[in-house]
Amino acid sequence: MTPHWAAMREFDEPLYEKCTAWRDALTYHEVIPLRQKEMMMIAMACLIRFESGIRTHVRYALAEGVSREEIFASAALAMLLGGIPAYRDGIIAIKDEFERIDEEMMGNKTGGK
Repeated sequence: MTPHWAAMREFDEPLYEKCTAWRDALTYHEVIPLRQKEMMMIAMACLIRFESGIRTHVRYALAEGVSREEIFASAALAMLLGGIPAYRDGIIAIKDEFERIDEEMMGNKTGGK
């Protein structure tokens, strides 16, 4: 569970239950495949400069088989409505998250040394 969902659950569990049911209904409705939804979420998170959302959905997108190139292309869509600043902030967060992921992978390969 991501930190924001854990905090929401701790603060107000009945509201958390309602929010997660709403989120799950939108996320897992099968008209649009989850792979594409994750790319859309990245674009929308970049548009509103929602850094933790960008980071979260980068990881979810990778888990759905989205390439790094597709993730950067998704972020570029933020320019259409949010201009260069939305894109700039988005790619900075994405690049940083890729670096974190790469560091995690290297740590796993070396046994955390």
